[in-house]
Amino acid sequence: MGLIVEGHGFSVAHAGLSMAQKPITVEIPGWTKAELERTTQGNTGVKTARAATLKKYEQFTHQFPFDPDDYAKLQALSGSAAHVITFPDGTGTLTIYAEVLQVGTISEETDGRPVYDVTFLVTNLNGNTETAPVYGS
Repeated sequence: MGLIVEGHGFSVAHAGLSMAQKPITVEIPGWTKAELERTTQGNTGVKTARAATLKKYEQFTHQFPFDPDDYAKLQALSGSAAHVITFPDGTGTLTIYAEVLQVGTISEETDGRPVYDVTFLVTNLNGNTETAPVYGS
Protein backbone atom coordinates (compact mmCIF):
# COMPACT_ATOMS: atom_id res chain seq x y z
CA MET A 1 0.00 0.00 0.00
CA GLY A 2 1.26 3.44 -0.84
CA LEU A 3 1.06 6.73 0.94
CA ILE A 4 -2.43 8.30 0.92
CA VAL A 5 -2.55 12.10 1.05
CA GLU A 6 -5.13 14.82 0.51
CA GLY A 7 -5.08 15.91 -3.09
CA HIS A 8 -4.55 19.62 -2.43
CA GLY A 9 -2.02 20.86 -4.96
CA PHE A 10 -1.63 17.51 -6.72
CA SER A 11 -2.56 16.81 -10.31
CA VAL A 12 -2.97 13.48 -12.05
CA ALA A 13 -2.81 12.41 -15.70
CA HIS A 14 -3.35 8.92 -17.10
CA ALA A 15 -2.80 7.86 -20.70
CA GLY A 16 -2.33 11.53 -21.59
CA LEU A 17 -5.71 12.41 -20.05
CA SER A 18 -5.29 15.27 -17.57
CA MET A 19 -8.18 15.15 -15.13
CA ALA A 20 -10.41 18.23 -15.30
CA GLN A 21 -11.07 17.89 -11.57
CA LYS A 22 -8.15 17.83 -9.14
CA PRO A 23 -8.08 14.71 -6.95
CA ILE A 24 -9.50 14.77 -3.42
CA THR A 25 -7.09 12.06 -2.24
CA VAL A 26 -4.02 10.66 -3.96
CA GLU A 27 -2.51 7.31 -3.10
CA ILE A 28 1.15 7.38 -4.10
CA PRO A 29 2.12 3.85 -5.09
CA GLY A 30 4.94 2.29 -3.13
CA TRP A 31 6.69 -1.01 -3.15
CA THR A 32 6.31 -3.74 -0.58
CA LYS A 33 9.52 -4.47 1.33
CA ALA A 34 8.15 -7.86 2.34
CA GLU A 35 9.07 -9.09 -1.13
CA LEU A 36 12.61 -10.43 -0.64
CA GLU A 37 14.89 -11.83 -3.30
CA ARG A 38 16.67 -14.67 -1.50
CA THR A 39 17.94 -16.72 -4.43
CA THR A 40 20.96 -14.50 -5.24
CA GLN A 41 21.92 -13.88 -1.61
CA GLY A 42 22.67 -17.51 -0.83
CA ASN A 43 20.09 -17.47 1.96
CA THR A 44 17.60 -20.30 1.83
CA GLY A 45 16.63 -20.77 5.47
CA VAL A 46 16.65 -17.22 6.81
CA LYS A 47 15.15 -14.03 5.40
CA THR A 48 17.34 -10.97 5.55
CA ALA A 49 16.43 -7.31 5.94
CA ARG A 50 18.08 -6.38 2.66
CA ALA A 51 15.68 -4.82 0.19
CA ALA A 52 14.61 -7.04 -2.65
CA THR A 53 16.27 -6.84 -6.04
CA LEU A 54 12.78 -7.05 -7.49
CA LYS A 55 10.26 -4.67 -5.98
CA LYS A 56 6.55 -5.37 -5.93
CA TYR A 57 4.32 -2.33 -6.47
CA GLU A 58 0.77 -2.60 -5.16
CA GLN A 59 -2.37 -1.30 -6.83
CA PHE A 60 -3.33 2.23 -5.80
CA THR A 61 -6.44 4.44 -5.71
CA HIS A 62 -7.27 8.10 -6.28
CA GLN A 63 -10.56 9.81 -5.39
CA PHE A 64 -11.94 12.51 -7.68
CA PRO A 65 -14.91 14.90 -7.61
CA PHE A 66 -17.36 13.70 -10.25
CA ASP A 67 -16.86 15.12 -13.73
CA PRO A 68 -18.88 13.38 -16.47
CA ASP A 69 -16.15 13.72 -19.13
CA ASP A 70 -13.35 12.39 -16.92
CA TYR A 71 -15.57 9.58 -15.65
CA ALA A 72 -16.54 8.42 -19.14
CA LYS A 73 -12.97 8.64 -20.49
CA LEU A 74 -11.56 6.65 -17.57
CA GLN A 75 -14.19 3.94 -18.05
CA ALA A 76 -13.26 3.65 -21.75
CA LEU A 77 -9.52 3.20 -21.15
CA SER A 78 -7.87 -0.20 -21.45
CA GLY A 79 -4.31 -1.42 -21.35
CA SER A 80 -1.21 -0.09 -19.70
CA ALA A 81 -0.34 3.59 -19.97
CA ALA A 82 1.79 6.22 -18.29
CA HIS A 83 0.28 7.47 -15.04
CA VAL A 84 1.79 10.77 -13.90
CA ILE A 85 1.32 12.21 -10.41
CA THR A 86 2.52 15.82 -10.14
CA PHE A 87 3.40 16.87 -6.61
CA PRO A 88 2.53 20.34 -5.23
CA ASP A 89 4.79 23.36 -5.44
CA GLY A 90 6.93 22.01 -8.28
CA THR A 91 8.50 19.32 -6.08
CA GLY A 92 8.45 16.71 -8.83
CA THR A 93 6.50 13.99 -10.57
CA LEU A 94 6.11 10.24 -10.33
CA THR A 95 5.57 8.38 -13.60
CA ILE A 96 4.48 4.78 -13.29
CA TYR A 97 2.96 2.49 -15.91
CA ALA A 98 -0.44 1.22 -14.87
CA GLU A 99 -3.88 0.33 -16.17
CA VAL A 100 -7.29 1.32 -14.90
CA LEU A 101 -8.42 -1.63 -12.81
CA GLN A 102 -11.76 -0.19 -11.68
CA VAL A 103 -13.71 3.03 -11.93
CA GLY A 104 -15.90 3.06 -8.84
CA THR A 105 -19.53 4.01 -8.59
CA ILE A 106 -20.45 7.60 -7.91
CA SER A 107 -21.19 8.24 -4.25
CA GLU A 108 -21.89 11.26 -2.11
CA GLU A 109 -19.14 12.85 0.01
CA THR A 110 -20.04 14.15 3.48
CA ASP A 111 -20.31 17.69 2.10
CA GLY A 112 -22.85 16.53 -0.50
CA ARG A 113 -20.65 16.57 -3.60
CA PRO A 114 -20.50 13.47 -5.80
CA VAL A 115 -17.17 11.60 -5.82
CA TYR A 116 -15.73 8.38 -7.24
CA ASP A 117 -12.63 6.25 -6.75
CA VAL A 118 -10.35 4.96 -9.50
CA THR A 119 -8.14 1.97 -8.78
CA PHE A 120 -5.01 1.42 -10.87
CA LEU A 121 -2.99 -1.77 -11.33
CA VAL A 122 0.76 -1.26 -11.73
CA THR A 123 1.94 -3.13 -14.82
CA ASN A 124 5.37 -1.56 -15.59
CA LEU A 125 4.59 -2.09 -19.29
CA ASN A 126 5.24 0.73 -21.76
CA GLY A 127 3.98 -1.16 -24.78
CA ASN A 128 6.13 -4.30 -24.67
CA THR A 129 8.95 -2.58 -22.79
CA GLU A 130 9.44 -3.04 -19.07
CA THR A 131 9.69 0.43 -17.53
CA ALA A 132 10.34 1.01 -13.84
CA PRO A 133 8.65 3.88 -11.97
CA VAL A 134 10.53 7.16 -12.35
CA TYR A 135 10.64 10.15 -10.01
CA GLY A 136 11.48 13.41 -11.73
CA SER A 137 12.12 16.83 -10.26
